[in-house]
Amino acid sequence: ACIKETDSFEENINAANLGTAIHDALEEVYQPFVGRAVVESELLAQQKLISEKLLRHFKLQLKTDEDLTGEDLLAFEVAKVYVNRVIQHDVKQLKEGNVITILGLEKELARAVEIPDGNGKFTILVKGKADRIDRLSDGTIRVIDYKTGSFSKRFEIRSKDDFDRSDTDNAFQMLTYLYAVAPELDSDKLTATGFYLRSKDIEKNISVVIDKEKLEV
Repeated sequence: ACIKETDSFEENINAANLGTAIHDALEEVYQPFVGRAVVESELLAQQKLISEKLLRHFKLQLKTDEDLTGEDLLAFEVAKVYVNRVIQHDVKQLKEGNVITILGLEKELARAVEIPDGNGKFTILVKGKADRIDRLSDGTIRVIDYKTGSFSKRFEIRSKDDFDRSDTDNAFQMLTYLYAVAPELDSDKLTATGFYLRSKDIEKNISVVIDKEKLEV
């Protein structure tokens, strides 16, 4: 039998709660690695506990101790696929010789931005939360956002007009997170990265391209 992934999995657990359960389970999986490199054997050990961890977070969202049934059980099974995709993606990178160091999880972000107007300027506060920040072997720091929705999105920005498109909403969000955290990370190798859990090829990096030349964000 196979599980078909649809836009609506649940009766009682809504899309936001489904995402929260997945995010919380992934946070628990990667918490032991904060401040150090991910070890393949330890990550695989965590993977064996996915059902237990995810079920606990699902029941917290549903506010129940009852066994999952029907649409809630289906949502749980699909969520397991999503969480395992993240782990399998990282294990593949580790097997290829990459080092992944977790710098932070569910990190609150904020940065003040001064906006000029006719009377001078005013300040707004850009805020968000990065699901995960990590550093790769080559020094690249990824500011990662887990996405459980559609991956039919635009990942390359060529002009400011692109942000008026409906399919660049994720890119705008992730670039904003990158902008907010950039001063703290103090690195010239930052990338805004989406992990699209519905896609088997989950990692999508956001790029900004002007006049056919890729610019650093």
